[in-house]
Amino acid sequence: MVKTKRIGGVDRAQLRRLAAGRYWGESEGRVALAAFEASGLTQLAFREATGIAPQRLKWWRRRLEVAGEAGKIEFIPVEVTPRPATSGAVGDDAVIEVVLGDARVRVGPAFDSAALRRLLAVLEQRAC
Repeated sequence: MVKTKRIGGVDRAQLRRLAAGRYWGESEGRVALAAFEASGLTQLAFREATGIAPQRLKWWRRRLEVAGEAGKIEFIPVEVTPRPATSGAVGDDAVIEVVLGDARVRVGPAFDSAALRRLLAVLEQRAC
């Protein structure tokens, strides 16, 4: 059997150096993965030829896939409108928010306290 000097288009000696290296950056991970995928070898055969463990290839494949997904973030334009400044006193726009489990109740300044008590009682029973 003739030993090739290149595996998957990458010099075998370079892949051996990668295998011996303790830490890889993204570029080294990409080189190793590309060489493995282009080689057509099984993971075991690739390890025997280069010394690169299948677990390391798997780790880099996952890391680069996650990095690729992170690049797919979309930003949606929003319009932010400033709230009117308040003097700290309870005014017409004062709101109280009550959170019970998954339920949120926002109460304005002119609320009916009896109706609020009934609503909170129903929500508490539902939460139990």
